[in-house]
Amino acid sequence: MNFNDFGIDIASLAGSLETRLAAARQSGFTQVMISASDIVGHPSSTAAAVRAIRESGLRVTGIEALRDFEGLSGKMHDYKIDVAKSMLALCSQIGGRLLLVEAWGGGGAPAPPPPKAPARGPRAQHAPPRGQTQ
Repeated sequence: MNFNDFGIDIASLAGSLETRLAAARQSGFTQVMISASDIVGHPSSTAAAVRAIRESGLRVTGIEALRDFEGLSGKMHDYKIDVAKSMLALCSQIGGRLLLVEAWGGGGAPAPPPPKAPARGPRAQHAPPRGQTQ
């Protein structure tokens, strides 16, 4: 088995970006998935985060995740395209080749819309629910 084929999403580890990178390396991983928020939210700077990732010696699988990309149109679609371009630029800076895009970030597939109620005549609207008597 080639362990170079396995990586870890460092979002699953605790601590600072540098601590999580070191933990991944010490655990034998050679590649990591990085969260974009780890880069842009680094307490020093984005450049410091990029430097820490590059100096870790770990191969970057990619950046995760651009969420809620499904079904957008107009200005919201244009906005998400701009976000994707920025995330791809970050990905390039850290040596990643993949941007994970999720269609919808609500924790599973969106629920289907409820079925439309059949049209009722005026009398049916005032009838007691099925199985109940007045």
